[in-house]
Amino acid sequence: IIIYTNYPFFLYFIRRINQLRGLRSCADSKTYHVKFKREAHRVSLNLLLHIISIMRILRSDLLHELSKSPLHTLEVIDLRRYGICKLGGFAECPNLHTILLSENSISSLQGIEDATAAWNLDLSKNAIVDVESLSKLPALGWLNLSNNNLTYEQVAKLVNTSIVDVTLEHNESLHDGYSQLEYRRNLVYLLPKAWCIDHCFVTSEERKKAIDYFEDGEGKGSDVAKLASDSVRKGKSCIQLGSGMFH
Repeated sequence: IIIYTNYPFFLYFIRRINQLRGLRSCADSKTYHVKFKREAHRVSLNLLLHIISIMRILRSDLLHELSKSPLHTLEVIDLRRYGICKLGGFAECPNLHTILLSENSISSLQGIEDATAAWNLDLSKNAIVDVESLSKLPALGWLNLSNNNLTYEQVAKLVNTSIVDVTLEHNESLHDGYSQLEYRRNLVYLLPKAWCIDHCFVTSEERKKAIDYFEDGEGKGSDVAKLASDSVRKGKSCIQLGSGMFH
């Protein structure tokens, strides 16, 4: 059986099981020949399938293998298109400020809270439905959450996170039933500490209009207004929270 792969994680696991009889690694061509008898051959296939499944869980040893440098010195890592479905290992990367994770299979951001130095995060083109862990980071410079499965309930969890530029376009639930103007107003109100939303600067006038609409105008009592008044705001109104990093 010949297996071709371009995934560094797969190469990492193959090297770890080189001691298995009959498994010969050709590192240059990234081609692997499994030479077992029929019974052993079936076992080896199961093992390889198991490797494929566990390599989608990010861990510190995989980060080290990919970065080729000590994790405590790692500052930037590109993990785009690796089939990752679960995050982890960031606790050992105290200087990691840029993480590129687009085009994976991530649904939950559990584990991202350990990336305490994170400033630039590209999480676009995943299947993210939960940003609870992301809300544990106090501030971010650039956050790309476009092309995911986020709802306004999840967006509201970022109410206390200061963000220079957040991108949320192409999350279908955020546009469902809303015009582009209403979509923008919803985000401006739910993200009082964001400077830019979808690459467009939030002006003080725009912020004030959103506050007036949801707290004193026609939007009072709406679904978005209710989200803003839930426990996620810890009893603070949008006015009390102010315009984020401007205060």
